[in-house]
Amino acid sequence: MRTQDKFRSLARGEDDGPTMAIRIYADFNNCEENGKVRLNTNGALSDLFQVKNKIHPDMLVWLYDEEFEVETKLEYDRQWQIWLGEPNWSTIRYFSESTSCTSGST
Repeated sequence: MRTQDKFRSLARGEDDGPTMAIRIYADFNNCEENGKVRLNTNGALSDLFQVKNKIHPDMLVWLYDEEFEVETKLEYDRQWQIWLGEPNWSTIRYFSESTSCTSGST
């Protein structure tokens, strides 16, 4: 199972583990000026829909993408009617080392 699929399964409650951490997909390039991540992309909305009855403002969840996850405090913006996440960057966990392309190699 791909890492992304595994975390989508966890977000939907499809894990046998005793403790369920809610995970929500995030596009970390979709941020406000204050650094809060807007959770209004298709991936985020899909995960939020799966856990809509379990989340609330100030709740700690894990935001993730293909490279890492980070513990995040949820906030609901009533004006724009979207969820936001305020990441605690000291909790970042990488899934694997990033690989970079070396120019000029054949």
